Amino acid sequence: RIKSGNAMDIRYLADNTEFIPRLAKLLHAEWDFLYPDATIQTRYDRLVSYCNRDRVPLSFVALDDGRLLGTYNIILSDIKKHPELSPWLASVYVVKEYRGRGIGTELVKHAMAQCGRLSIPRLYLWTDKQRDFYGSLGWKPLSHEPYQTIEVDIMYFEG
Repeated sequence: RIKSGNAMDIRYLADNTEFIPRLAKLLHAEWDFLYPDATIQTRYDRLVSYCNRDRVPLSFVALDDGRLLGTYNIILSDIKKHPELSPWLASVYVVKEYRGRGIGTELVKHAMAQCGRLSIPRLYLWTDKQRDFYGSLGWKPLSHEPYQTIEVDIMYFEG
């Protein structure tokens, strides 16, 4: 549920592929500064490869009456210098006009619930701004280090 009281469904991107072009643009705009060689097409192709239901990588979308509210991915690797850490929660994103309504919290909780379904003992993420947010949901700090052009906290959740 969203704080406004509207119903929200979190569904597989594989069943809602019509959102891939918009998601590619939104995610590229949000994180393109970290990946100067990436393009919207790169992001689009990656999202297509995440259209699974029973294995990593996979992607989910939050919808309300056909409106895209947000998304997240579970992927095999997110920081190349840490191949020993896998899988990762990545690209947790809430569409700007829907922020502040608890959607991000629901997306992360949904991802955490996938750990049991997919037999994932430990899920990782990196964040540059939301350490306290993830900590409040049960994620634990692993390290603080440079990544691309920013400093990030690597965190984990044991499912």
